[in-house]
Amino acid sequence: MSRNPFRFDKPTRPEHYVERNPTVEQLVSDLCDWDGDSFGLVGGRRFGKSSLLRALESCLAKRLELAGDESIHVLPVSISLESLHLLEPASIFGFMVHRLRVLTSGTKKAGRVVESPLVELGLPEYAQKISPPATLQELEHTVEEIVIAAKSILGTLRVVFLIDEIDGIIDFPWTDQFFGNLRSLIYDGEMKDFVRLILSGSGRYMDLDAQGSPLANAITGCFLEPLTETAARDLIGRASGIDERVADEILKQTGGHPFIIQHILHYLHKDGSTTTTVASVQAEDRRFCYDRSADLENWWRGIGKDGQHVYCILRRFREWMTLADVIHLANNHDIQVDRGLKALCNHGIAVHDEFYQKYRINGQLFLDWSRTRCQTLRSSFTGSAAQARSNSLSFQEAAVKRSALSRTGIDPNQYQLALVTALPKEFAAVEVMLDQRQDIEIPGDPVLYTVGIIGPHAVVATVLPKMGNNLAVAVSSNLLRSFPNIREIIMVGIAGGVPNTKSVEDHVRLGDIVISMDAGVIQFDLGKLEQITRKGKATGKHFTIRASDPPPSARLQQAVRRLEARRVRQERPWQQYIALGTVLEDAARPPESTDIVYDSREPAIIVPHPEDQKRLPGQPKIHYGSIGSSNTLLREPVSRDLLRDEYRIKAIEMEGSGIATASWMKGTVEYLLVRGICDYCDTHKNKVWQGYAAAVAAAYVRALIEAIPVPLNSAGPKES
Repeated sequence: MSRNPFRFDKPTRPEHYVERNPTVEQLVSDLCDWDGDSFGLVGGRRFGKSSLLRALESCLAKRLELAGDESIHVLPVSISLESLHLLEPASIFGFMVHRLRVLTSGTKKAGRVVESPLVELGLPEYAQKISPPATLQELEHTVEEIVIAAKSILGTLRVVFLIDEIDGIIDFPWTDQFFGNLRSLIYDGEMKDFVRLILSGSGRYMDLDAQGSPLANAITGCFLEPLTETAARDLIGRASGIDERVADEILKQTGGHPFIIQHILHYLHKDGSTTTTVASVQAEDRRFCYDRSADLENWWRGIGKDGQHVYCILRRFREWMTLADVIHLANNHDIQVDRGLKALCNHGIAVHDEFYQKYRINGQLFLDWSRTRCQTLRSSFTGSAAQARSNSLSFQEAAVKRSALSRTGIDPNQYQLALVTALPKEFAAVEVMLDQRQDIEIPGDPVLYTVGIIGPHAVVATVLPKMGNNLAVAVSSNLLRSFPNIREIIMVGIAGGVPNTKSVEDHVRLGDIVISMDAGVIQFDLGKLEQITRKGKATGKHFTIRASDPPPSARLQQAVRRLEARRVRQERPWQQYIALGTVLEDAARPPESTDIVYDSREPAIIVPHPEDQKRLPGQPKIHYGSIGSSNTLLREPVSRDLLRDEYRIKAIEMEGSGIATASWMKGTVEYLLVRGICDYCDTHKNKVWQGYAAAVAAAYVRALIEAIPVPLNSAGPKES
């Protein structure tokens, strides 16, 4: 019998690796670019990460051996943490130094039995067999020595450390410090331009990043997913006796999971049959569930609580579902649905469409195996009102209910919360946060409305025909007449931020959220302009703001403080809703490199952001304080800074004062402003961050409304 080419128990040999070649090629291209990034490979256990690292190492080594006229030569250094007997920072840095020495010292040896250098740099032989401990500084010194030695022989040399099984070191007391050292190595250390990292793990270290790990903003995530149909069929096509019908069955059962495909093909080849049937594939599925039950259990644990709950929802309906659909059906604020979906895709048991808007389960084998797990999970929530509602309302039934709602009349008296926006992109972000939304028109009112539900509350939303405080007053007044029981209006949308690079706590950045607390809104174009005289002569003018707007809603401010208390407990319910808004046009979070603060008086000079250890990379920071409002667009940073210093203003917009005025005129209505920051009110103002800023503001408002309890005598919104 010929040698079995399907070795599921070992990484694929580089010369046989084709499954994810486009990913390898893209990584190589980026690593050889002077401005290229470091990467974190994320995928479930036995999902091909080690094979990809080996293929990447081989590709870089061949490129280095050819040593053409590239501007940068890349030296791959493979680091397997599993090979270390003692896991501590000194041992890891020592092993990195050791591997670097082995690959660059002495001369190449033909027909080598032991590892010899990848490149000859004229450095003396390195005879050390065991790696001694080392510090970060010693590692940087070794990199510098090798880069200098390579300069006259090769040119510019960059070292890339390929570190596998990084998850194995995240539960130690020294983990944060070690990740901080890695960040320094590639981000702000002396050799940062000459070192890159490729970290490989199941995603737990990326979860640490989401909690504020210092390594987060220094690496770019590369999330592995199931093989494409083309790649999977190419792999299956290496086996003999596989017709199209059998290949279809393998794809159906595995969903393109490389490990399961290799396992099935291994035993089909081992069987020696010249003809494979669908029945034999199904038999190998059963063998897999028996032999690899530990792997299946590890995958189930690996997707975490969020992934398990989301998988059971997807499994129940077995069709394409949007993030909003899953959030609605989960109906559980403790479940981070977006995180669960990402975990499922990274383990190959769910897939998304090309726009990351819809998701469905993937792979019949795991679907069959998970039946009892999902039954157990559902039964553990028996008695929970939220879960019972989710379980009793099928996806199809929910669609029927929404359709029925659209055919019935709307009772304006049931609405107590209103959302007002100024721009279409702000309104679009609000719309995707509403469940069971419906467009309506009130007789005698020229304003158009959209009604819907957020949590237990009925909500009405609208968009102004134009920006400005005057129109905000007019539209809000109409809204309050048409919906007489409105208690609060929330103005939600974008605003200019007021940075303070001298104060970490007060520094507002692009993508952050500012909420009008305490004094609320200050209309800074309403005041008294006086002439200043000295010795009988006019020497200048002085403008005094007469801030007369009422303070924001006490009830909503209390809800904001409840959310802040949850943030202190490391809970951020608005994060999962940000993903709802960022699927909109131009609403993805822009690169951090576009977040630039310029000097107020020297607009060509860039001012660095202060280092903020509490800021979560890639997530908005929440600020509380006064918001400035005016009918005039502000693009003048000196005036912006004066408003900050004199009135502690954190954001500037053009509608908030109108909302506050309309609320005050009604007498029984209060307000709150929630603004996502899209620019710095200077001459560099542009629209790059507007879509994302609108999305984060709307996401926070959804979480805020869900945090408002229903009065004891209220049955909640009517659904029909």
